[in-house]
Order: sequence, then structure tokens, then C-alpha cells
Amino acid sequence: MAKTKASTVNESKINKLKQWMMISVIAAAIVVSFSLVALKFLFDLWVYNNNVQAAQRETQATIETNIEIFDELEEAFISLESAQGTPASPDGEVVLDALPRNYDFPALASSMQKLANSSGVELISFSGIDEEGTVPEPSYNPTPYNIFFGVEIDGSYEDIQVFVNALDLSIRPFHVSELELQGSDDSLRAEVSMITYFQPTQNLDYPERTVQ
Repeated sequence: MAKTKASTVNESKINKLKQWMMISVIAAAIVVSFSLVALKFLFDLWVYNNNVQAAQRETQATIETNIEIFDELEEAFISLESAQGTPASPDGEVVLDALPRNYDFPALASSMQKLANSSGVELISFSGIDEEGTVPEPSYNPTPYNIFFGVEIDGSYEDIQVFVNALDLSIRPFHVSELELQGSDDSLRAEVSMITYFQPTQNLDYPERTVQ
């Protein structure tokens, strides 16, 4: 009878030990689960902080580049204001816009008419294709867009030289791709094929960016 009681006591101790082991295993599993969740949270936070710091460095580099561009642009404006007039415009008042922000083909024709008048030649015709419907839209990094056109002018050899020289000295770049002359030195007709450029507007409306 005593042996049976001892066995009952041992069995009770074993059951209690099993219960404590089960509780310990469950507690350990809970701790491990929370630890994994915490580690995942800390890892995601580390990745997020790295992305934020990278975006901050990129923004800082962009700001520094813009400051350098601003300084260069300010120096260019100072040089432009102090520049002397061209032979076609001794008083410096007739200056073509350099790389206009808006595509305006009729305005280019008006500029050629003004340049021809100031050079002493007669503008007979202006030819080209108005591509306003296909020009690039404003962007963050705009690039120059080629505009092909041609003019036909009448004048003396010296006046045509003045016209070509005025093109070369113009603040707006003109590239003469072809020049054909007919007639005599006193009365020449010149057909000039040219390329100029249009600079689309730079879009400065930078959107907000969410760092993931």
C-alpha cells in the first residue's frame, strides 16, 4: 500500500514537471516569436533609414549642382550685359533670343526679317515646316530641339557677308548647312539652309517622393 502511494506521488511530480516544461516551451516560443518580429521591425527600420539617407544625399547633390548652375548663369548674364553690339547691330539693341523656351516658328521668321533688314539685304522668302504639334514637352532635363529652315535673300556681296556674319555672332545659334549664290557682286541672290535650336522649358515642379 505504501508503494502505491509513492508511485502516486512520483506520478504527480512527473505531471507537474511536464506541465512546467510545456509552459516553458510555450513561453520560449512566445519569446522567440516576439524576437523575430522585433528583429524584422528593426531590419525594416534600418532599410528605411538607409533609403531616407540616400534620398537626402541625392537631394543635397541636386541642390549643390543647381547652385553651381545658378552661379554660372549669373556670370553669363553679366557677360551678356557688358557685350558689345555686332556689325549688324552696332548699338546692341537687335539681339535674337538665345534658345527660346517656347517653340514659335512664326517668331523665327520675324527674327530673320529683322536680321535681314539690319544687314541691308532683302528677305525674299522664308521656308520650313512648323512642327509645333510634335515638339517635346517640358521636362526635368530638357535637350535642344533642331529646327530646320531656309531663307532666300537679295543684296550685294558685302551685304550678304554682313548677314552671314550676323548669324554667326547672334546670341541664338544658327548653323548654316548650305549656301548657294547666283548673280553678280552687286546683285546676288542667296539661298541659305540653316538649323537653329529650341530649348523646351525645364519643368521645375518636382513632385514629392515617398521613401519606401
